[in-house]
Amino acid sequence: MQLQALIFDVDGTIAETADLHREAWNHAFAIHGIGWHWTRAIFSRLLPLPDGIARLRAFGMGVDPCQFASLLAGGGLRRLIAAKTAAYARALRAGAAMPRPGIIRLIAEARSADVPIAAVSTGSRIEFDLLLFHAVGFDALGWFDCVRTRDDCPGQPDAAGPYSATVQAMALNPHHCLAIDDSDEGAAAAAAAGLRVLATPGIYTSSHRFHGAGLVLSDLGRPDAPFDVIRGNAHGHQFASLTALQDWAEASVQAA
Repeated sequence: MQLQALIFDVDGTIAETADLHREAWNHAFAIHGIGWHWTRAIFSRLLPLPDGIARLRAFGMGVDPCQFASLLAGGGLRRLIAAKTAAYARALRAGAAMPRPGIIRLIAEARSADVPIAAVSTGSRIEFDLLLFHAVGFDALGWFDCVRTRDDCPGQPDAAGPYSATVQAMALNPHHCLAIDDSDEGAAAAAAAGLRVLATPGIYTSSHRFHGAGLVLSDLGRPDAPFDVIRGNAHGHQFASLTALQDWAEASVQAA
């Protein structure tokens, strides 16, 4: 089976960003005089929700419905989100996000071999552009053959929307493609879209079970720093190359 395309999740897969988002929300709460503070434990429970608004609603309605209701009135929620986005952008400009091991190498290899690549995100397009620009560089904005974010899937607020939209937009046979994701929700969404799935857990998703993934690795690895196999068979490979991905995809077909 020849790989038709590689589809990359963004936040947590291309770069570890969860704590940057958490800290940006806490900054926004502080400057607006809201007495909320999201610890890692709290944010870990909120992350499976599809976006920041859903997380605000779930948390606010759980701990302080009156405070959340006041945010909804008079544009308070819009101003809070704007403050969070600005704080997140400042963190990216300061170089706080770094690409995860092996990700840039694999993307470069795919582009050199003319294997189409796509990016999917339940975040906004502006957050995607900011992350790529500041964590990788200006040229990275033109790397992907297709980008689908929550802005492209308004009627599908969960992780399934961008994956399904990408498969449709690129006219792919999903069984001949591989998705790389860092969360249970993303892996399940990719699998539901018919994609083969490789999972690389991040700091907030190391306890996830990744039932939708055929292979779970610590990261994509490098020739001088091999990945750790968390679950599955890496078939002797020590870092994720196109050859390795092809082997894993073919093995998953045979096992099906």
